[in-house]
Amino acid sequence: FHSNDNSQFILSNNHPDGNDRNPQLISPEFSTAGYTSVTLTFWHHYRDGNDSKAVVRWSPNGNNNWTTLEAYKNSNVGDSDNFEQHSVNLPVGEPTIYIRFNHNADDDYWWAIDNVEITGTPQVSASVLWTSNTSSWTSTEANPTGVYPDETTTYTATYTDPETGCSGSASTTVQVYPQPNPTI
Repeated sequence: FHSNDNSQFILSNNHPDGNDRNPQLISPEFSTAGYTSVTLTFWHHYRDGNDSKAVVRWSPNGNNNWTTLEAYKNSNVGDSDNFEQHSVNLPVGEPTIYIRFNHNADDDYWWAIDNVEITGTPQVSASVLWTSNTSSWTSTEANPTGVYPDETTTYTATYTDPETGCSGSASTTVQVYPQPNPTI
């Protein structure tokens, strides 16, 4: 019995003792505010029985109002030596969120979970202002295109991180050489 990377893993095993069980693994509190997407990824093996289910849920307070993200019932997922990876989109814009893995079983085998990871894409990015030393040209695009100077020009990008307020700048010079005189 081993996970995808042979590391330690969490196992809820209700077989063969026959006692009702409802173990829960609840994450610490975290926030999805300021993200355009947040994904929960985990590897697992679920062995189904007659009357069991494994459920991944989220809650804004960790006590009530659990919303189901994924549920496993009536079929096995992965194998005891071949855990399967699953990804679930989490709600964005939540100031507080908890994740709960819940295995509800009555003498109905197990659910093994490993390598739980939460990743996200931040909503905010640095603001950028490009300027040049030879004209009044400016741009707020991070990577402006269609810029063709007539003379050697130094372009300066000034940027500010909206979360920290920290700013900085960097410059690059585009050297323009005269066109060669064609000789015939």
